[in-house]
Amino acid sequence: MRQVVLQVLFLLLVWRKTEGTENEVALEFNALCRILNIAQVSDQITDDDTATAVSANVDLMLTLNMSVSPDSFYDLNFQRAIVEGKESEEYTTYHDKWKSIKENIIKGAKGDLSEVIKRAPKNPFRHLASQAINASLQTAQQLQKSIKTSPTATEIQAELKGVIFGKDGSDPATGAITFSDTNTNAYGGTGTPGTTPGISLASDMVCLCGSNSGTDGTEACAGHGASGGSQHAGSSTATSVFTTLMAHCPKTVQKRPTAAAISSAIANFMTLMGKSTSDSNMKNFVYGKFANNGGCNGANSPTCINYKTRLTTAKHTIPWLLKLESCRDKLSHLEGKKTTNGLILTEVRALTAATRAIYIKALAGGTLTLSPQGAEHPAKTTTAVNPNTDCTKKQKKVECKEDGCKWNSDKEETGEHCKAKDVERQTNAAAGTRNGSTGTETTTEKCKGKLEPECTKAPECQWEGKE
Repeated sequence: MRQVVLQVLFLLLVWRKTEGTENEVALEFNALCRILNIAQVSDQITDDDTATAVSANVDLMLTLNMSVSPDSFYDLNFQRAIVEGKESEEYTTYHDKWKSIKENIIKGAKGDLSEVIKRAPKNPFRHLASQAINASLQTAQQLQKSIKTSPTATEIQAELKGVIFGKDGSDPATGAITFSDTNTNAYGGTGTPGTTPGISLASDMVCLCGSNSGTDGTEACAGHGASGGSQHAGSSTATSVFTTLMAHCPKTVQKRPTAAAISSAIANFMTLMGKSTSDSNMKNFVYGKFANNGGCNGANSPTCINYKTRLTTAKHTIPWLLKLESCRDKLSHLEGKKTTNGLILTEVRALTAATRAIYIKALAGGTLTLSPQGAEHPAKTTTAVNPNTDCTKKQKKVECKEDGCKWNSDKEETGEHCKAKDVERQTNAAAGTRNGSTGTETTTEKCKGKLEPECTKAPECQWEGKE
């Protein structure tokens, strides 16, 4: 009689394990649900729009730069076609944009800007304004090149979807992409090479909660009364089982995926590896409840996944977990990218504001002194230009209009006919000469570097230029 009782108890124990008891793997199921909840809100990951914002600021600065540019540049014919191999790299790069900018200035049109930019009138200030704005523009263009472009929110979103559904990130796919072709391959069996546990989070959830008796596998994951479980018989049954299981997952308020949230979820998953399995049943490789020495197969040994083929190398090879770790790292880099690009945008906006202020002064004929970077700076004077290194280098009549230069030929359009209007005055100003006999400043020294409004204040000074 005693022997019969023992046999009944043994069969009852085996039967209970074969079917899976209520909440037997609830912790493991909840850990997978936690990861699923994170992956399902991937659409809440946002990218930064720094590149677009910086581009808009640089376009405005290009327009402001054209507004105050010298006539020798502004009067260029941007309507002509580019001659391949004959143009500078800069001209080729910006030709179309310069053409559009000039057309908008002439027409008084906004173009892509929020305001109409006008051609600054010809006055002594415009040349200095051109130098300042051009220097600031070059700084902004260098900052624009340093914008970080990866990773993107789109690629992280696709990879998180791949965590759930497999390598291509699509909804449950046929073949061995989302779900393995057989239950033994999906569960991992006894760790036999060739089995494919972990190809997707969806597949592993079905393996953990699947059974061969209808509802008990689901009850092992989600408690008494949970329904919808069935034996994993390949991709034909797994899709419907997964859909049912998702409804049993605890719902959490997940605002958006973060690197910290993913790290915590991964740590929780790994902590539960082998928690419910004995050393004799490959404890280190089994997720869930292993028994009966038959391997994880969803039939006589349900509610477990054997990752032996994925965990015997120095680095695990669980496909969905590798994707999740990649998403964690990319999310961290995405936040770093946003921070770096935000600082770049702040600098570019400051440069834009400064150049716009200079442009407004140029329209009214203001005054300006320059720092090495081209921004306004309270320096005392500007240094005069040596005519022998300036005017004489201008070989075309159209170029010999500014910087105190004069074209000395009525017939020739090209050649060495560009000279300084007043060589002695400019040379002395550039050299900063003094009266040799008295040691006092000469009239030229007093007038050196002064713009027209300042020049007319002193009786010793006389303005001789047109710019």
